Amino acid sequence: MLAYRCCVALEETSSQPAVEWPLLEAQLNHSVTSESLFSTLVQPNSVHVFASQTAIKMFIKAIDSSELAQREKLPTVSVYVCGVGATTDQAVRSLSQLALPTRWNFPNLGPAELRENGLHWTLEKLEKDGLVPRNDFHLWTKALSTSDKILKELRSSRQWLNWQTYTHEIYNLSLTAKSIPHGLVIALTNKTPVCLGVKSAELLDATLAALLEHLKRSTVSELPRNIHFSVWEKSALQRAQQLFIQSRLIPWNEFESHVNTSAAQISGVTP
Repeated sequence: MLAYRCCVALEETSSQPAVEWPLLEAQLNHSVTSESLFSTLVQPNSVHVFASQTAIKMFIKAIDSSELAQREKLPTVSVYVCGVGATTDQAVRSLSQLALPTRWNFPNLGPAELRENGLHWTLEKLEKDGLVPRNDFHLWTKALSTSDKILKELRSSRQWLNWQTYTHEIYNLSLTAKSIPHGLVIALTNKTPVCLGVKSAELLDATLAALLEHLKRSTVSELPRNIHFSVWEKSALQRAQQLFIQSRLIPWNEFESHVNTSAAQISGVTP
């Protein structure tokens, strides 16, 4: 089965570019200024959770574009930082390479194979480890994200009225002008089994819209049965259920195994 990662333009995996299909493009939210960003790094032992690899890269981009003098004025404090899954946990470690006096602590949330994806699981694990609600909390995510809703619901259900939480919508998403990958076009023409991996509901919607346009179909139910999907976030699973495509879903680990064997195959048909 041929597999493609449907991704945000800044989330491509450089080691396997042939298996990436960027459908959305991330842009830094201009409301996030250097001053507002640095103000989140002055509270000792604050907890920072990044909802995606794109959020991490946008954070780094905003830091790198700031004046060095601003960075040097920051106090030397320790903060806790992690992602919402094993992949983002690993990616967030790149923050330690920033030219900042901040000391980054990376909580050990368990082995990658046992690490569940999603903000809710991450928050519950941070609670068990005693990091929340004892410390101020900063969530870094995209605009109009469901992550903020998850954070507020947990805070309300636990009745943590004095817990200071902040949601930073550090980037916006828009459709890219990039065309469908040539290898995928051939697979769709030949009715080769394909699986498209998406992490969020927004990516799933963008993927389905692109497929419908390319195949000149009107509804998702009309898509050929050789097209399968794999979802990562809970929002993507819920969206898949709303669209009645559960029968097309395969587990994420199975999808990743197909990705690992697809790069050479895709490269072989790319002009």
